[in-house]
Amino acid sequence: MGRFIFDYTDSKGASTSRRVQPHHVVSLDQRLYLIAHDLDRADWRIFRIDRASNAQRTRQIFTPRPLPVEDPAEYVRSRFYEAWTVYEVTATVEAPAEDVQEKLGGWGEATPVNEKSCAVRIPTSDLDWATFALAGLHAPFTIHGPEEAITHAAGWGSRLTAAASS
Repeated sequence: MGRFIFDYTDSKGASTSRRVQPHHVVSLDQRLYLIAHDLDRADWRIFRIDRASNAQRTRQIFTPRPLPVEDPAEYVRSRFYEAWTVYEVTATVEAPAEDVQEKLGGWGEATPVNEKSCAVRIPTSDLDWATFALAGLHAPFTIHGPEEAITHAAGWGSRLTAAASS
């Protein structure tokens, strides 16, 4: 496999030239990401492919190094969780854990409390998303924390109640 050089624009608009050993392309949330070992930073990096330009093969061959984890998609997902997690929203949902986990997918974790309820953990930077995800389960739930998540959901409740009574 050959090395690549490309220009990359990060989320803040800063452009850099990157020299990488590509490893894997992953599709996540309708975007494509390149997992590569960045030669200048001597570490693994994840690049959004739509932010890369002027890609060129260098013709320098390399032996692929193993990823730090087995599953490339899980690697991308876990790195995003680490980078984006500001809140660990916890709740109890009155529904079987298996059903809740299916609806949450990889964006939350449902652990059985008993046959009819589960504990949910949603790592997020967006309390709107966490509130929406819990409401979208179509089951009664109680948010336990953090306090910001409880206050945020109460605000949603007030706005939705006002909208329904107008």
